[in-house]
Amino acid sequence: MKPIAIIGCGGHASVVRSALLALDRTILVSTCVDPTQVDRTMFPWEIMTDSELLSRYKPDEIELVLGIGWTSPNNPSSLVQRIVREFQENGFRFTGFQHPFAWIAPEAHIDPTAQIHAGAVVQPGATIGPFALINTKASVDHDCSIGAFCHVAPGVTLSGNVRVAPGCHLGTGASVIHDIEIGAESLIAAGAVVVSPLPAHSRVRGVPAKPFPHRS
Repeated sequence: MKPIAIIGCGGHASVVRSALLALDRTILVSTCVDPTQVDRTMFPWEIMTDSELLSRYKPDEIELVLGIGWTSPNNPSSLVQRIVREFQENGFRFTGFQHPFAWIAPEAHIDPTAQIHAGAVVQPGATIGPFALINTKASVDHDCSIGAFCHVAPGVTLSGNVRVAPGCHLGTGASVIHDIEIGAESLIAAGAVVVSPLPAHSRVRGVPAKPFPHRS
């Protein structure tokens, strides 16, 4: 396998780092806006900017792993997707991972760029889309569908046949009952319990989850 470049040096990148090391992957470099501000005890390899990586490495020399997390809905104009597109347009390939302490049913369908973190459970028939994050101890039950660039935050519980459209953020500890559809680029606040379908661009919180005011 090719060595890894982690795109990002923040908190999510540190979790990504630990998962990759647990999988015995070789990390060659990490990128960030200001390499002088990086905690080198966490990232002891070379640190450089995205533009430096583009100029110094060829696409066939390394694989990239997205190390940037997000806590709000994600759309094509967001920083994360713009960074991914820039590297892809330059011929670089992203890969995801499945933490060795996650449990993933053989019948689940996981995109190669998706990240399945420690303690997560993905049950039979579930589909995890491109660049989706299934974070620490999240539970995705049978026949769920998680769209591209969704973040299922730590401790989220999705019952069976939940369908989450692209770009959604499901906050820490949120729960969604079975057979619910969540529209694209929606935000479910931490601890919310979703008991009815949500249209695209919803913002909900509480038990049961209800819309709350937000800036467009």
